[in-house]
Amino acid sequence: MRLIIGIVVFIPLAVLLGGFAAKNRQMLKLEFWPLANRIETSASVWLLLFLGIGILVGLGIGWLSTMAWRRRAWKAERINRTLERKLDERADLPPPSPQPASGGASPTPSSSPVTAPARTTMIDN
Repeated sequence: MRLIIGIVVFIPLAVLLGGFAAKNRQMLKLEFWPLANRIETSASVWLLLFLGIGILVGLGIGWLSTMAWRRRAWKAERINRTLERKLDERADLPPPSPQPASGGASPTPSSSPVTAPARTTMIDN
């Protein structure tokens, strides 16, 4: 959906901007404050130059604003790879032999609850 909206907005604006830039052929002299000389070129060149600079600045700001999200994704990916490696290592081990229950009855699930620290220990091992 976002791609469609981007295309619907971008293509007409690009066509209008291209036509506007092509129609503006008069010469412009621009003097930048720290520079002593003036630069003279057509208005369409200045328009496209400043448009390109604005696009690059906008892309840079967008890229910098997503750095925190990308950092979190990289960290989550590292953790995920580590946990998957640990699971693969556990799958290679032979299954533990079942312990016979005392009295011949099988233990009930409530008789041996697994606490949160025990789960963490099981994952870490």
